[in-house]
Amino acid sequence: MASDMLPPQPPKHPFESNWYVQGPVQAEGPFTGYTLKDMIAKRQIGGDTNVAEVGATVWTRLADVAAFAPLLPAPPPQQGAAALASVQYAGFWIRLLAYIIDVIVLEFFAAIAGGIVGVVVVVSGVVGKLQPLATGEPLPPGYIVLFWIAGLVGLAVTIGYNVSFNSGAWQATPGKRLLGLHLITLTGEPVGPWLAFARWAGYILDGLTLYIGFLMIGWTREKTGLHDIICGTRVVYGKL
Repeated sequence: MASDMLPPQPPKHPFESNWYVQGPVQAEGPFTGYTLKDMIAKRQIGGDTNVAEVGATVWTRLADVAAFAPLLPAPPPQQGAAALASVQYAGFWIRLLAYIIDVIVLEFFAAIAGGIVGVVVVVSGVVGKLQPLATGEPLPPGYIVLFWIAGLVGLAVTIGYNVSFNSGAWQATPGKRLLGLHLITLTGEPVGPWLAFARWAGYILDGLTLYIGFLMIGWTREKTGLHDIICGTRVVYGKL
């Protein structure tokens, strides 16, 4: 009789079912869904692991099983070449403004270095020896050395400024940082100290081309200057 028929049983929850896990050589298991849940939590299996419920004839990625997908850890942020698909390259004018800001900051550091050199000049008594200049006599040797020291100090400050900031946590000089820009390599990786130094040296080549190397930023597809092309770097929007 119809009244004697049992109601249909609801399907098992996936956690209550038994599952095989595809191993490197052969299937492992069966495991209950609760065991798989623990294995996910312990990072023993991940979204690309193939599983099959007992009785199934095909493997399924764990990430494609609705009951287990929410338990999987979020994918890591895009890195490397994959991250380049979403970047926005910084154009000529904003990079020019960043450069001007950096020049102002460097002038501040230069003023400090100049003050230190000035104190050394006064303390060493070189100022008192400058009188022979009015009579056409040659510069004192110490004065010439002091000029060289001042020039080398200024060069060291400029190089250190560019290398330390561009290869540091910001991956940007203060000018770029202030405007929300940073450096990356062609593969989307951070810039290291040697590459940052090579990039600074590339500025010299930009100058030798009558600054066409800088102006190229305005018309190249990825907004690259000559120094960027040589060193494989790009300037993009975003702060690190």
